[in-house]
Amino acid sequence: MPAYDLIYETYGQLNAARSNAVLICHALSGHHHAAGFHSADDRKPGWWDSCIGPGKPIDTDKFFVVSLNNLGGCNGSTGPSSIDPDT
Repeated sequence: MPAYDLIYETYGQLNAARSNAVLICHALSGHHHAAGFHSADDRKPGWWDSCIGPGKPIDTDKFFVVSLNNLGGCNGSTGPSSIDPDT
């Protein structure tokens, strides 16, 4: 597979030393929306909203959080239903 899309969301700020990054990977049934509210159309909080954010266990005042959607997990990332542009 020469190219693919991998969807993600970020929370907090990456520091100058780039030493405060935390990668969050969900279970196979999840998606990349881990905290906060996604959009005005989707008012559901993220699946780990109780743990990610200012003053929470994964404190976004300290950490830069990257939450991935698994490759093949749909929800925007390349997966089984993706169209192969070469065919």
